[in-house]
Amino acid sequence: MAMVFLTAKESGMKYDALSSLAFSAIIVLFFFPMQFFSVGVRLSYSVVFAILLLSKRIARVFAFLPDKISSATGTVVAAQIGSLPVSLYYFGVVSPVSVIVNLLAIPLVSALFVSLFVGVVVGALFDIPVIALFLQKYALRVLVGAIMIFDYEKLLVYGIAFGVFTIFYYFLILLLSDKINLKKKTLRFLAVVFSSFFFGGTAVLTDINKRSIKICVASDSAANSLCVLQGEKAYLILSGGKGGSSFYNVRRFLEREKISSLDLIVLNSDAYVFANAFVSLVENVWYTGENGPFADELFGIRFYVFSPEEKLVADIGAFYLGSDGVTLVYVTGDSRIMVCAEKSEISAYRGSYDLLVAPRFPDTAEELRISSFALFGPSEDYPNCYKEGNLLYKIVSGAIKRI
Repeated sequence: MAMVFLTAKESGMKYDALSSLAFSAIIVLFFFPMQFFSVGVRLSYSVVFAILLLSKRIARVFAFLPDKISSATGTVVAAQIGSLPVSLYYFGVVSPVSVIVNLLAIPLVSALFVSLFVGVVVGALFDIPVIALFLQKYALRVLVGAIMIFDYEKLLVYGIAFGVFTIFYYFLILLLSDKINLKKKTLRFLAVVFSSFFFGGTAVLTDINKRSIKICVASDSAANSLCVLQGEKAYLILSGGKGGSSFYNVRRFLEREKISSLDLIVLNSDAYVFANAFVSLVENVWYTGENGPFADELFGIRFYVFSPEEKLVADIGAFYLGSDGVTLVYVTGDSRIMVCAEKSEISAYRGSYDLLVAPRFPDTAEELRISSFALFGPSEDYPNCYKEGNLLYKIVSGAIKRI
């Protein structure tokens, strides 16, 4: 875009920002076609697209503020509007507070980026990169630390789905800009039509999304877990570990989803210890026979032996315990998920699975037809909790999609 701008300026041609944006996309995709599927590229172009169309109009709404503040507000709000569909699709959340955070952070980040560029040049010329970038490095750490002091989890909005109706969202952005030269009556009519399709379709998809099955793969210092829920009904599978874990990661997910009760399935671990860890939530516990026996009821919690090759039928699907007693297969509709513990012997299994959840990549995984992996431990090639935190998925119409 900078090249197009400079060329237009030197040649005396009129510069058009939207044409420049389209030209940059053509160049990027010509050399790197796979960038079309990159989350970062999609976010970048959707944000710049919205800024070019809406920032000035939004800034005029805040004209009562000083020019710099109204201009910054217009840019940040436009960026939020542009990124909304992409953020919802890939991350499943809306963050209203990000507008305020960006307004406060962007001036500081801009100044830091200028000093970063200077530091890179100085560090390269005099071969002192560590010294030249020392202050910037810790300034960025302080800024990020200040932002992360606050818990934004409770301020996030979940569950909204645009789906294919995103196209009407971007049509509305075009109508709100000054790029469409139509009569006011025509513009209003089109705005009503697009809004009706967009809000109506979004309402339907959001309702379907709320009835979908959600899955959270989480790992804490002493235990690995997988939570399956639909609405307010949840099943928490603990695939191994020991007492003493805070279960912070999976608790955060349960709090976010407002889960007040759940059933617990414990594989190859002390069911009594883990039941006590969730004593305020758990109603029923299924445990492998070698970890019992327990009282039939304790603190209002009922314990049941889960024997190898036994099936637990629930409202949200069925759980099958393998012959090894430490491998669980969850089946709902056409979707199949295998949950492995440390001592799982998956070589005894056959067939295809949409998702395999395991401490690490199994050596015998090639013998199965597995569509995707979610690992508790570190991995360079597959999604894992060690590097990425909680891994979230949802099952809609029989298909598993990571969110």
